[in-house]
Amino acid sequence: MEFYKRNPRRALTGMAELTLRQRGAYNSLIDVLYDRDGVLPDDDRMVAHLMSVDLRAWRNVKAELMACGKIRVHDGFILANGVTETILSAQLRSRSALANAQLRWDRSKKAKEFNGARRKSQCDGNAIQSIDIKEERVGELSEEEIASLQRLTASLRP
Repeated sequence: MEFYKRNPRRALTGMAELTLRQRGAYNSLIDVLYDRDGVLPDDDRMVAHLMSVDLRAWRNVKAELMACGKIRVHDGFILANGVTETILSAQLRSRSALANAQLRWDRSKKAKEFNGARRKSQCDGNAIQSIDIKEERVGELSEEEIASLQRLTASLRP
């Protein structure tokens, strides 16, 4: 996820009891979680590397954050409060926007197909087509008019 919604008041209120070191680690962990779409294995070495901190420092602060109830490990993955819900909400909005865009596109295509069938092209009124229409009504024309139209048609067509 390249961007995530953050409510500063909720964040400050939720981190009020944390030390500066814990806040920094917690914020970095949240960024790592969002960067990885909420999927972060409980691998201390990897997490410490992703957060650019010493392994021992990460293990200490991880235990402190777990004791405070800010993070937890479930099925071998690290979870932080609110991250999963925010990611699911963003994915739902994204899918909804995609579906709406597809619906608009489909409606636009149908409208163009419908209107295109009734709309005449720029060439609909040219002489050749006019003559073809007149040839359909040959029975209504005199022999002299028919001969004249045939000569004209022959001269216009390649």
